[in-house]
Amino acid sequence: MKVFYLALILIFASIVFPLSAQEEIIYFYEEGCPQCARVSLLLDEIAQEYSVRIVSYDVATVEGYTLFKEYGFVTTPALIIEGKKVGGEGIEITKSDIIRALQKYEWFHFIISLGLGLLSGLSPTLMNVHADIISEVARTTRREMDVVLRSLLFYVGIFAVQICLFFIFEIDFLHFMAVLLGFVLSLNLLNSGLHSFNSYTRIDLYIKAKFITLEPQSVLKLGFLHGLVKFSDSVPFFLVLLWFIITRGSLSEDIYVGLLFFLGIVLSYFLVFAMAIVQVNLFRTFKEELLGKIYFTVSGIAVMAISLWMLWEIQDEISIWTGVILAAAVIVVSGVLVGFKRRIVV
Repeated sequence: MKVFYLALILIFASIVFPLSAQEEIIYFYEEGCPQCARVSLLLDEIAQEYSVRIVSYDVATVEGYTLFKEYGFVTTPALIIEGKKVGGEGIEITKSDIIRALQKYEWFHFIISLGLGLLSGLSPTLMNVHADIISEVARTTRREMDVVLRSLLFYVGIFAVQICLFFIFEIDFLHFMAVLLGFVLSLNLLNSGLHSFNSYTRIDLYIKAKFITLEPQSVLKLGFLHGLVKFSDSVPFFLVLLWFIITRGSLSEDIYVGLLFFLGIVLSYFLVFAMAIVQVNLFRTFKEELLGKIYFTVSGIAVMAISLWMLWEIQDEISIWTGVILAAAVIVVSGVLVGFKRRIVV
């Protein structure tokens, strides 16, 4: 739990102090350009909110035009932020585009991504399903490597779902959908924390009926189904990763933090598996009701907080009141479907 609290402190520190040093924005504009006037207002707002220095160049001047062409821009407005080009190709520049370019990844974001993966991998639901998979596979083979490989194939199925979502939410106009997903995940996690773990948060070994021998393809299919049906229990902190990729960095950096997150999940499995070799019932201890309630309740609160903050940060992409109304509707609908009296078990 100490690691969990440390991760939360670092996350919120990066929110409160997003830009520690003064950054420079090079701004190319021209007189009489309506889009330039709009971007100028955005830059004035950002200059008041963040520690930035704006260097403006009128492309009508020799100096401005020369530098404008050196950077390879075609149209105005255009920006250079931390060496990254924003605009300049006739594409509308939004406030979130500018802020994302300013809010680069710091070293602790990569540590947090790995830590969040480790915490997600310790989900009581994952540990419980793994215990079932290991016991079922062990009944049919004496080769320890088969047990390990088939267990990892379960994660591959979950990863396939995460990778699809990762690239879907890289698309700018789908950012708001990540916020709605966050509210749904939060309600599911809080519901798991409120109710008995055994009754509400596991896929009842459906594999005993459908995947009797747990062949590799069967375990892969199970992981994919688990990633879809029990997404919140499978990767409770994935929403925090989405918040990272939406609000900062480049695509290559986003992919890097995503890989660290996935690596953290796998590492947590190997850590617990190594300990389970010594203590066979260790996997089962992760399904204790009190531990499950604490884990899911804290996760649900953290995801809800990040969802609300993400809604605030992308408010220029969608009306804040439209966002609040849609978020409230999603919360009500998902609350009814999930049910705080009885969870719908697939």
